[in-house]
Amino acid sequence: IKIINENKVYIAGANSSLILFENGKWKQNENIKIFEDDFQDISIITENESDKIWIIGNNGIYTNTQSYDFSFTDITSQASLRKEGAGGVFFDYNDDNYPELFLINEKSPNLFYENRENNSFSETFTFLNSKKDEQFFSQFNAFGDVNNDGYTDVLEIMDDLHFRLSFGESSFNFSEKRRQNYLKPDYIQSDLHYSLSAKFVDFDNDGNLDLYISNYDAEDMLFKNDGTGNFENVYKNSGINKFIKHRSFGAVFSDFNNDNFTDILIIYRSPKNGKNISLFLNKKNFLFEEKDDQTFYVNSAPATFSARAADYNNDGFTDVFIFNGGEKLKLLINNGDASFKDCADSAGLSKTIVHPEPVNGVIDAADINNDGWTDLFIGSKLFLNSPQLFFTDVTEEVGINFSGNPSFADTDNDGDMDLFIGSSVLSMGEGIRAAFYRNNLIGGGFIKIKLNTDLSNRSGIGTKIFLTGFDKNGKQKYKIVKEAGLGSSPMLATDFTSIHFGIDTALTYSVEVKFPSGVYKIINQPEINKTIEVYESSQPSHSLILTGKSFNRTLLLISWQIEFIKLLFFVLLFYILFKYGIKTKAGKFVKKIYTPAILILFYAFLIHLTVESEIYLSIIVSYVLPSVGFLVFVKKTSDYIERKESKYISHYKILEILGVGGTGEVFKAVDVNENKIVAVKVLNPQLMKDEENKKRLNSEGRLLSSMNHPNIVKVFEFGETEKHSFVAMEYLSGGTLEEFVEKNYPLSSNTIINIAEQVCSGLKEIHGKNILHRDLKSQNIMFDENNVIRIMDFGLSKSPLVSTMTSLGTVIGTLGYVAPEQVTNMYVDQ
Repeated sequence: IKIINENKVYIAGANSSLILFENGKWKQNENIKIFEDDFQDISIITENESDKIWIIGNNGIYTNTQSYDFSFTDITSQASLRKEGAGGVFFDYNDDNYPELFLINEKSPNLFYENRENNSFSETFTFLNSKKDEQFFSQFNAFGDVNNDGYTDVLEIMDDLHFRLSFGESSFNFSEKRRQNYLKPDYIQSDLHYSLSAKFVDFDNDGNLDLYISNYDAEDMLFKNDGTGNFENVYKNSGINKFIKHRSFGAVFSDFNNDNFTDILIIYRSPKNGKNISLFLNKKNFLFEEKDDQTFYVNSAPATFSARAADYNNDGFTDVFIFNGGEKLKLLINNGDASFKDCADSAGLSKTIVHPEPVNGVIDAADINNDGWTDLFIGSKLFLNSPQLFFTDVTEEVGINFSGNPSFADTDNDGDMDLFIGSSVLSMGEGIRAAFYRNNLIGGGFIKIKLNTDLSNRSGIGTKIFLTGFDKNGKQKYKIVKEAGLGSSPMLATDFTSIHFGIDTALTYSVEVKFPSGVYKIINQPEINKTIEVYESSQPSHSLILTGKSFNRTLLLISWQIEFIKLLFFVLLFYILFKYGIKTKAGKFVKKIYTPAILILFYAFLIHLTVESEIYLSIIVSYVLPSVGFLVFVKKTSDYIERKESKYISHYKILEILGVGGTGEVFKAVDVNENKIVAVKVLNPQLMKDEENKKRLNSEGRLLSSMNHPNIVKVFEFGETEKHSFVAMEYLSGGTLEEFVEKNYPLSSNTIINIAEQVCSGLKEIHGKNILHRDLKSQNIMFDENNVIRIMDFGLSKSPLVSTMTSLGTVIGTLGYVAPEQVTNMYVDQ
């Protein structure tokens, strides 16, 4: 608690609490909440009626005495990060706008941290050596999607014999490339940490990331990628003539002459004839031409360790900052044609900076305070840029107290750039060698660009994004360019998954995106403080292009000899399966041309999925899954046909069952040909086993079909299918005589007479056709919708008693209604 006077009191405490009591009112300071600290003490000096505040917290000292709207807080422990590692590379692996961290370790496996948001990281993958009997640790690394599958891949190089390419997969996993000879490097010097470098860059703009490896005192290497992660060295005839034995500390990549092709700038610790920088302009097709400039020469040996390319003066051209350890720095401002002017002195970078170790990762650049101008972190110092192209050292004022290799990224997705600094044992000793700083920027606007490429490489590396600011009168104030994945120091890599621009919120903006493929996109007046997704191609072209690339990658990876042998066995296997399928109810579908066509396509798709798997897994998957799929298809199709047939009898679709009797079951059905409701009686199969029964029933069925009497049910058809014999007749909705009597009992004399007359009229007609009913009863006499009598269920009972028994124990005819001779199995005459 700090009491200023009786009307003003400050209280500082846990959970970043700063409370002011003034003129009888309490007020909480919300701005300081972003620091996430527990405050231990507070000191205040009142000067010119304003309070200068210093607050001591667990993580640092906080003050309002400096004029900057931002500061940094060391949150390494809170973020669950190890306090070790030579450097870090950020990229958004799972596409959630929170970049993950690849931690570069010294002589131990590299680590991969998942960003869990809220400035919290989780160690999810350790790049262990697959050969347990060998020790592996990388000297330098490269990052990018080399096989265009949407996941960032990692190349780790120890020397020319020990290296590995790990392909990114889902669930924060990486799998080591197993194919032999995918990369054949020449001699790579060993035990030269942080002077070698490697970068994935699309030099020919064909949509595939190529590879450049820089040696310390030997020839560099330039590899062309075929799109699958197989590389061919094309350095020999490239026109790149690097100085040998002059201790190169790596290369920086950018489009310096604005022709949309990436150029190569090589720095040397020891100059040759006064020259410590070589620039090779890309002339397409992996041909380069050296471009000389007076700024590439020095009068002494400046010990050049690192460089960082960026647009420092907001003119739309990429400039270069050169770090010379203990010597005069260089800020080479590009005139737009790859000619330069050294503006270090006028830009406030005239002082020398000493770094404890010669390392090529000591520089990074980003807009720290979101004012629209690119700032610099050099070794241990942070310099803020201004519209006058003047850099001011603000390191002490903003809370940074660490030396090493910096990497900027917006790790908490709040629109400002946070900072990770790693260092080596040689620089910092065995103690704390890494620090992660959260940017506490208050206010300030930003625009972030997220690239969704298809024709170009999936990482978008080499894409140029121009941000142009206009005043309220529409006059252009500045134009800044950033290149995705390019310009970084030789050791590290910039976050190519999200391109960050700080902005002046008083201006309006337009964004121009130029992809390596040449596709050009413009977004006028983009929404500020948002991430803007830019698609190289609109849908559905975007998805179709990516699909085509995916299958093209498979064609390049296939071992055609092995696949031909596999195909022969596949054809033999499915010949056997087809023979089986034809014999089933699904046979007519199996014979269709689309069935083998679908199987072949499915087989090809499985090859696509398993093209980089072990051969045994590929065989199992490509044989078992189609076989199971085919058998399931046959089974399901047969079951479907079975079910469909059970719902149809001939052209009658069964709706519901109406009743069950000794001669069979009666269903309500629809005649699909006539679209009318009918009753279908399915005859007891036991009846139809007797050939005599079949003949008689067919004969009587045809006769009944010809009858047309108002008191006899109309029979439409007597037919037979593979499974059933049936009678189709008119559907009577009035119910049976038995039901009528139950509902209307007792019946009047007139009703009885009326019913009897109709029954007799019907029987007379039947007997006139020489047909006997043999089972006349109240259940077999029905009414239609007009209450007219219909006699039904007759002419079906001359078979022997034994052959007419059913599972319900009934016989043809009903006991109590049949003649005695019918029950005793004697000859039935009438």
